[in-house]
Amino acid sequence: LGMWYFKTELEILAFSVGRPAEYAALSAALADLTERARPALEEAEGQIEAALASDPLLQRQTKWIRVHARIKDLVSVARKMERKGLESVDGLDDLLAFRLVVMPTETRPLSPDGHRPERMSARDWEARQALLCYRVLEAVHKTLPVASTAKGALLKDFIASPKPNGYRSLHSCALVRGIKAEVQVRTAEMHHQAEYGSAAHWLYKADDRRRDAAHQVWQRELGFDQTTGFG
Repeated sequence: LGMWYFKTELEILAFSVGRPAEYAALSAALADLTERARPALEEAEGQIEAALASDPLLQRQTKWIRVHARIKDLVSVARKMERKGLESVDGLDDLLAFRLVVMPTETRPLSPDGHRPERMSARDWEARQALLCYRVLEAVHKTLPVASTAKGALLKDFIASPKPNGYRSLHSCALVRGIKAEVQVRTAEMHHQAEYGSAAHWLYKADDRRRDAAHQVWQRELGFDQTTGFG
C-alpha cells in the first residue's frame, strides 16, 4: 500500500516537534556521517556492480541484479539506539547498508528429445534462489572486506532459517573505508514479500487476524507463481 513511507515521514516530523534537542543532535550526527560516507557508498556501489557484471555464472543465471545503497533514516536510528541503550550512533552496525535484489532467469534445459520439460519444482526453485543469493554475497565480499559486528556474527541466514513472519534474506556486514555497512541479499520474490507481503514492516506488530488476512490478500491479488517467482 505504500503507507510505510508516509508513516516514516510522519514519525520524523513528530520526533522533531516532540523531542527537538535529541532530534537536532541526531540530525547533526547523521548529516556528518552522510557527508563522510556518501562518496564511499557511491564508489562501493559501482565496485559491487562491476564485480557482479564480471561473474559469468550470475550473468547466465540472472536477468538483473539491482544494487541500492542507503543511510538509515533518523527515526529508525533513534529507536534502535534506545532499544540498545546507546548514546552514540557509533555503536550501530547498520547505519550504512547495501541491498541487492536478484531476479533469476527461468532456466529450463532441453530434454534429450528436444522438448523443454515442465517448470522446475518448488523445492528446486527455492534451492536455486538460495544458491544465487550466496553467490551474490560471495561477489560482494570479494570487493568489500567482511566486518565483524558487535555480536561477532558475520552472517545472518534468513533464507535457510526464515523469520517467523516469513522474511527471507541474507544479512552480512562489510567495511566501506573503515565504516561498517550492512549487506542484504535477496531475490525479487523475497523482496516483494518483505516489502508488500506477510514480512512487510507494517505487519510486524499487527495482530494475528490482520496478519493472516493481509497474507491471503497478498497471495491472491499479486498472483505470485510459487515455482518461478513470476506472476
